[in-house]
Amino acid sequence: MRRQSVHLFIVAILALLGPLAQKGRGDFELWDDFQFTVKSGHQGGALHERSGAFIVSGGSVTHLGASDSSTVGISGGYVQELGAGGSSTVNISAGEVGHWFLAAGSSAVNITGGSVSSFSATGSSVVDISGGSVSSVQASDYTVVTLHGRNFSVGDGLLLFGDRVVGGGILSGEWLDGTPWAMNISANIFTATLLAIPESAHKPFCVKYPHMDFNHDCKVDFADFAIMASSWLECNLVPESACWE
Repeated sequence: MRRQSVHLFIVAILALLGPLAQKGRGDFELWDDFQFTVKSGHQGGALHERSGAFIVSGGSVTHLGASDSSTVGISGGYVQELGAGGSSTVNISAGEVGHWFLAAGSSAVNITGGSVSSFSATGSSVVDISGGSVSSVQASDYTVVTLHGRNFSVGDGLLLFGDRVVGGGILSGEWLDGTPWAMNISANIFTATLLAIPESAHKPFCVKYPHMDFNHDCKVDFADFAIMASSWLECNLVPESACWE
């Protein structure tokens, strides 16, 4: 019964993604603690419980939905449409999320690099952005979106009250490494909180990802070992007999 109720919940989340509900659910669906490294093309996928999908260079997913306490890590490759619900976590350090990205429920999103086309935060989700390129941001309900940078500048329609950004328009600045950026705040509902923080003291800041940090949380631990173990003994040599010589 428990898995049936959880499955109904993810179907509701994926329905928010439109095409994902019809086209993507059959490609891969992960449960429990299963970890999957995406190194090739996939039409769609769904994550439940504590599972994780990690998109690396060469990997792509057209439609991807995460629920429960699952994790999505994007350190390369491409995701066309991404939805995060429940208490899921999304970490983006490289690669590209195009077309559509929804964070709902109490999900957590950390963007330190890569490219995101259109981003929407709703429910009570928490979003931290300290790098990369984000073209458009929408914030509604009781979400908190925090930009960690410096030299912030607001365009027509935006106001900056202390650390809080109010209204809609073009917000620009630099990340802490000096990289310039600009994003369109297309919707900023008054119950949501959009913050422009001119330093990184409010959260740990990753100076450089360790070499074996597969999920890009700035540390090497058992989560990274699980990702490596999920690909243990994979071999693509031809002929196959050469794999075990």
